[in-house]
Amino acid sequence: MSLLSAERVRLAVGAERIDCVRLHGWRGKPGESMSCALALQDGAPQFAEVGEWLGKAGGRLEVVVSNTWVRYAIVPWQDALGNEALAIDFARALFQQQYGDASTGWRVTLTPFYPRRPRVAVALDERWFAAIEALAARCGLRLTAVRPSLAAVLGRISRQLPQDALLAMVEPRRLAMLQLAQGQWHSVHNRMLPANWALHLPGFITQARAALGAFNTPLFIIAPQHDRPDLGLLQGTWLRLPPGSHFDPRRDQVLSMCLGV
Repeated sequence: MSLLSAERVRLAVGAERIDCVRLHGWRGKPGESMSCALALQDGAPQFAEVGEWLGKAGGRLEVVVSNTWVRYAIVPWQDALGNEALAIDFARALFQQQYGDASTGWRVTLTPFYPRRPRVAVALDERWFAAIEALAARCGLRLTAVRPSLAAVLGRISRQLPQDALLAMVEPRRLAMLQLAQGQWHSVHNRMLPANWALHLPGFITQARAALGAFNTPLFIIAPQHDRPDLGLLQGTWLRLPPGSHFDPRRDQVLSMCLGV
């Protein structure tokens, strides 16, 4: 199949739901889409409904996963960590230090190596990868990407941010705070939110800024699936996902999350 005409499927696994859309042609024109509740069994997402809807889809599968289900660590630049195996071991040690034995069953991936730049380590439960790979095999899809939603959304709004910035991404039950320094990931604060998150969001953001030591860094906030709550005295700039080819995120949240990859 030619890459110019390859069919693709974008799958967004959120905190509480799954969104899926078919993309057609090299421009990725959105086609049919579906949404369903997210169900877990033995710690892994269930994709039976998605698989039935897709059938033998063929083509490529690209997945974005909510910050609810992934964990982040920043691997600082060291000459020795140019070795991939050593860098992965170092990242695993960081996760072990922060999360203890819970990190044993996680698959750790790293952003590409560049001299004198930190790398971002992302951890996701191996059972999630197994479920995603099983869905791909069932539907005749080639799995080409699994990305966390923080990275996916940052890819769409990065031009709106200064080199030094704080980005707060609000999802159902999750607040991810990314600190950028000279355009690079510097640190990440990823925490659960209660059901009445909007009322307490200013306090949670203030706590995260304190934990990151970033009170003087300009704050930007994005909540793709929510209206903007009142932040009171907290100073921040609200952002929206920019319109993409064939969709407007203000009208179609399913496509905006799936196409954030």
